[in-house]
Amino acid sequence: HSDHFNFGNVDAKTFDGISVGYSAEVFSINGAFVNETDQQTNLDNNDIDLELSIVYTGIDNLRLGLGYYFDNEEDNADENDVLNIHASTSFNKLFLAAEYSEISNATRDRDAYMLLANYELQADKLYINARVSSNEVAAGTSDYDKITIAPSYMITPSLGLIVEYSDIDYGNSDEDNLAVELTYTF
Repeated sequence: HSDHFNFGNVDAKTFDGISVGYSAEVFSINGAFVNETDQQTNLDNNDIDLELSIVYTGIDNLRLGLGYYFDNEEDNADENDVLNIHASTSFNKLFLAAEYSEISNATRDRDAYMLLANYELQADKLYINARVSSNEVAAGTSDYDKITIAPSYMITPSLGLIVEYSDIDYGNSDEDNLAVELTYTF
């Protein structure tokens, strides 16, 4: 039995299908046509899902992206359409990014957004990050809003320290989070 050689279930949440991509000087486009998760032996009972992404880089210091995913199900009520639009740019020491996502299905639409700014205070050493994000919760009764401020300091070229403060509003509740993180890159 082949499961005896699957240490740690490394093929869990896998897809079977085909992915095609094309890259030119100022844009790239990718498409994937895949079966449902973990259904490699039962393709005749599953419809093919679709994933498309396009990235445009033809304007100096600007990166624009669009992603679309269609989850094709036997029951149309279970299908999801996912749209993602994102952009990023940089000006000297300032990096800016924005993202918008929407999930639509037979019963409702949900959306989310994120705005991010990163400013380099000291070259390759000290940065300040600010992020604002919001998304609709599954029940649709309220939004989950979060504001984060996170200064970071590079102790060595590989070891960094981040202190992250977040103010979170969820419906009628409000909470503050503080996190201290060490990161190591190699």
